[in-house]
Amino acid sequence: MIAMDKTYEKGGENSYEFKMRKVLDDMKAKPSIRSGKDWDLTEKVSREGKAIIKEMIDKGEITETQGRKLCPNDCRAPRITGYPKVHKKDVPLRGVVSFIGSPYENISKALIPVLRSLQGRTNHYIKNSRQLKEQLKEWSIQRDEILVSYDVEKLYPSIPISKALELIECLLMSKSNLYDVTNFSVESIMKLLKWIFALTYCEYNGKHYVLDCGPIGLGVVGEVAIIYMEDFQMRAKTSEHPELNEWPWYVDDSVLKCKKNKAKPILDHLNSIEPDHIKFTMEEEDNNTLPVLDLELNVNRKTKKIEFSVHYKKTHTNITIKKKSNHKESTKKGIIKGYAERANALCDPQYLESEIRNIEEVFMENGYNRREIREALTKKKQTGKDENTKRGIIVMPNIPNFTPQFNKIARQHGFRVANNTNNRVKDLVTNAKTPLGDKNSCIVYNIPCKCQKHGYIGETKRKWETRKSEHQDKVRLTKADLEEGKIEMAEKRMNTGDGGLARHAIACEQNIDWERAKIVGRESRWTQRKFLEGIESLRQKNKGIAPLNNYNQLEQWQSTLYKCFGN
Repeated sequence: MIAMDKTYEKGGENSYEFKMRKVLDDMKAKPSIRSGKDWDLTEKVSREGKAIIKEMIDKGEITETQGRKLCPNDCRAPRITGYPKVHKKDVPLRGVVSFIGSPYENISKALIPVLRSLQGRTNHYIKNSRQLKEQLKEWSIQRDEILVSYDVEKLYPSIPISKALELIECLLMSKSNLYDVTNFSVESIMKLLKWIFALTYCEYNGKHYVLDCGPIGLGVVGEVAIIYMEDFQMRAKTSEHPELNEWPWYVDDSVLKCKKNKAKPILDHLNSIEPDHIKFTMEEEDNNTLPVLDLELNVNRKTKKIEFSVHYKKTHTNITIKKKSNHKESTKKGIIKGYAERANALCDPQYLESEIRNIEEVFMENGYNRREIREALTKKKQTGKDENTKRGIIVMPNIPNFTPQFNKIARQHGFRVANNTNNRVKDLVTNAKTPLGDKNSCIVYNIPCKCQKHGYIGETKRKWETRKSEHQDKVRLTKADLEEGKIEMAEKRMNTGDGGLARHAIACEQNIDWERAKIVGRESRWTQRKFLEGIESLRQKNKGIAPLNNYNQLEQWQSTLYKCFGN
């Protein structure tokens, strides 16, 4: 965990605020301003996205139900946060943009399977270190050959979007089985992609910025980058450089074998293909050793083969979950086993014993004793799941000493238990992210009346500012209907599911206390959110405040819950 002053006034150039300004400058961020005021572009972007989805519905490519799921409704601006690069001098920040809840989120998810269907033309891309090991162990390294790693600098911002989209359109047009993957037409797919990449913006500290680096952090960007770099690899292959026919890749990292005098010419060749965009750096093996991902490649010059072990970066600190931390013992053992499984998968036999000793030392430094480390490292026969856990699942916090006994009793009675850790150190300190405030969604809320005898408890999946505005409009329009003599229209408004607040506003001499209206809970799952709404209704009822909402499925639990609430 890194602690730093948040404001420039307190921390100066070492403050989070100052370093975030540097991040925004590096991302070429410009303030989003209209008529001299800060401009949140979410409504504009959402409107353009909705127009494309409506066209797709009209063409019959998707149903109205599918359209509603894709449509950017009630969205918020992407948020940028700075995460510290602890291994670098002065601990600079890495800007990460979260697109959760943004207009692009759902459409990006829908396009990812389509883009993945266009990948795999070169067979160079690998999924992980294990797959890389399987490929490289077949290599034979001759006496005049070396291993070289070629990495792309700032891959995602470097992709020329216009060229990448042209390539994707050509691949889509030539794909004969596209409709086995999606019902979207090529025209619609390209409109959606161009909409996503046309404008990238974000919010930081309550202000909005337009970025010149593309929507980095959105899932669709990684897929576009892979498609473009696969095409780059195909263009890079020439008769002059046959070494590029065997060129494994993982995102922006790659490894190659070549003659020592060919390493630099290959680098120059790669950098000449897209000189204005794609730039490579090179690292040659040092003393017959080259790190790639978390693999350490060791060239055995006698056997002409590559030997494998686990690679740790120089910045690796050996810090892991401490023995005294408030985690389940099974979680702690699972982390030790994870280290061991990686060692068994990546290390050749001659390096395995040394790596296991290293794992023991790492966990001993973190407070574990050698016996429990070796117990965790010992492979045990996998047992099937207990078939007697059919009565449901219990989710509860992890409480030392109590939880293991409770879990054992629960399993005996047919329940499965899932434990979580509610209180974490990072939850006790200032969060670097800009608070969402009224833009929070998936919430339970309370709107009190100034009479202090009634209040409305509700839940919504949408943003709080949107739902609150709907309640205000309903109260205002109901009063206006009654003043104009539209009794039937007013009754219709008051008889809807959320009309209790409007009915009370008409009957009560006091006004609704909008200023004290607030969020009382957050829950993404609908059923749990409804239960939370019911609990809050009972809590208010126990205080003598009559709930105006008509939903409560927890009445049968009143006596038990009242004891929890206290007097």
